[in-house]
Amino acid sequence: MRRLLVPERADRSLKSLARRLRLDLSPLREFRDFRLLLGSGLITMLGTVITTVAVPFQMKQLTESYVAVGLVGMAEFVPMVVCGLWGGAIADARDRRTIVTLSELGLCLSSVLLLVNALLPRPQVWVCTSQGRWPAGSAAYAGQASRR
Repeated sequence: MRRLLVPERADRSLKSLARRLRLDLSPLREFRDFRLLLGSGLITMLGTVITTVAVPFQMKQLTESYVAVGLVGMAEFVPMVVCGLWGGAIADARDRRTIVTLSELGLCLSSVLLLVNALLPRPQVWVCTSQGRWPAGSAAYAGQASRR
């Protein structure tokens, strides 16, 4: 016959499980550079994801065409693949800090241009198609350079 867990025994096993699954956050408390690196990486990732979603959405709002949205998606995909492939080779040949810095500046500049375009009374479609490619390519370069 099986024994039922008494409440205090179940409570101890839950506490033990919680203790084993708890994340170690001591590096975040102890190392300022690690906090800055993690924070900047999270901000960059969030901005890249928002841009990747916002550009096709704005294209759909401007053109009412799913074909145009698909073309923008393809225009974002091609630089991501090409820059991802070449990014590793460039990261091996050049200074990684410079590559990451330039990539982050490219992401920032393209986001500002997309924001200015979105705030115009009549946003231009060509800005979405031309500037929508840069975040994917810049993120691929920065990702390859930071992984090496």
